[in-house]
Amino acid sequence: MLPDLITRKVDWRILSFLISKETSLSEIARKTKTTKANTHHALKRLESLDLVRKSIQGKTHLYKLNFIHPKIKNIINIVEEQEKAEYNSKLHNL
Repeated sequence: MLPDLITRKVDWRILSFLISKETSLSEIARKTKTTKANTHHALKRLESLDLVRKSIQGKTHLYKLNFIHPKIKNIINIVEEQEKAEYNSKLHNL
């Protein structure tokens, strides 16, 4: 079950960011508004679950979502539903 796999908010923020692009740890930390240390630990956890893959280009480590993981479709659906709910709540507050 997904809640058992992904328990931290930072993990969800990272996964939702990685849906759209492959990027470096620094950019992930900046865009998800967390520290590089927290981002590093979260990426290690997600790598151990095989939800995220890392490639190395020179000194840069690039991270991307593992789209062939069996649970990744569920994760993408959950992220999209959360984004829709946030969008709708912002519309109601106008």
